[in-house]
Amino acid sequence: MTALYDRMKKTAHTLIQRYGGRIVWRKFTPTTGARPDEPGPATPKNVGCYVVFLSSDQVAKRFAQFMPQTEVPGGFECGLLSAMNCFVPALNDVIIRNGKEIQIEWIDPLAPSGDALLYRFGFAK
Repeated sequence: MTALYDRMKKTAHTLIQRYGGRIVWRKFTPTTGARPDEPGPATPKNVGCYVVFLSSDQVAKRFAQFMPQTEVPGGFECGLLSAMNCFVPALNDVIIRNGKEIQIEWIDPLAPSGDALLYRFGFAK
């Protein structure tokens, strides 16, 4: 079964690289302070990766097709990130798109076998 998910993960990675845009994903890694129980300042590490961005209009239309008579929140965008990157996204991370820092509001991993195939994340416009 894992071979099937490995193939799906590779396909998602290839399609995101082909149709996505290149961004900088800024990870913040906590450092140790003077004492082990006191964390020091987080150090940023920039990672280049590809993300497919979906506007709220596209997401809202698709969602409304499946959920009739439901209000769909607007004013957000979401993105798809491959799980084959060398990091796991976190809520305290920041993405840099077109020179602008964007704070991530939520992350939803697609992980049918417990191993993530891709990550869907959202942020305000």
